[in-house]
This record gives sequence, structure tokens and C-alpha cells, in this order.
Amino acid sequence: MLQQQPRENKMKTEKEMTDLETVVLAKVIKATAEKAASHSLAAGEHDVDINLRIHGSVKKGEDYEGEVVNKIDWTLLCAVLLGKVNEATRKSVIDAYKNMDASMIEGLKVQANDSVSELKATTKQMQNGKITTKLAISIF
Repeated sequence: MLQQQPRENKMKTEKEMTDLETVVLAKVIKATAEKAASHSLAAGEHDVDINLRIHGSVKKGEDYEGEVVNKIDWTLLCAVLLGKVNEATRKSVIDAYKNMDASMIEGLKVQANDSVSELKATTKQMQNGKITTKLAISIF
């Protein structure tokens, strides 16, 4: 039996799930073929009553400091860029975008990424330890 103090959980259950149980359930769901199954599921409301037994082991590594690449808000960057040019240049840029040839796209993307490389610097952040599982699932 899993031993850990219950925490607040928004799902309505007969028994509150612990953090460990929540992690295990998330791992099990992530490991299944939900996306493929959802394509074949008929539209509409479905009743469900499933009893699952999940057993096995969960290992959580130590938290660590890792490097994270800063994300670029391309919409904001575009707004700043267009705010720095005159109306004629802005119209020219919009027209070029509308009439862009597919052969130009890759070259422009490389130029854009090179131009903003300093914005994509890495910063150190604390990362959660990796979770690995060896789980078996049975439905009864």
C-alpha cells in the first residue's frame, strides 16, 4: 500500500489521492495509447465505471540544476520590429509575407534564428528529479 499524506485534489474520488498515487496515475495514462484510442471513440457522452489495479515501483531522482533555453515570444518580437519601422517598410514586410515563396522560408527562418540567438541564451533553473516507473496495470 502506498504511504503518503493525502493532498487537496479536485477530482471527486471515494478516497483522496496522494501525490505518489497522482504521479503513478499520470505515468500510466501517459504511457497508454490514449491518442489513438480517442480517434476510434464515438462522439457523445459515455458512462464509465473502471476498477484498476496498478502495482510496481516508482523512483524519483534528486532535483537538479539544469540549463533551460529561453523561449522567444515571436508575436511580441514581431510587434517590436514593426513598431521600429516606417509605414512604407511595414507595408512592404506585410506584402512580402503574403506573397512568400516556399523556397524562401527556410532561409528566412535560419536568418531569423541567427538574428535572435542572444535572446535564446540558456539560464540555470532547478529541475524536478526524473521519475521512472516499472508498473503493471490490470482491470477487474
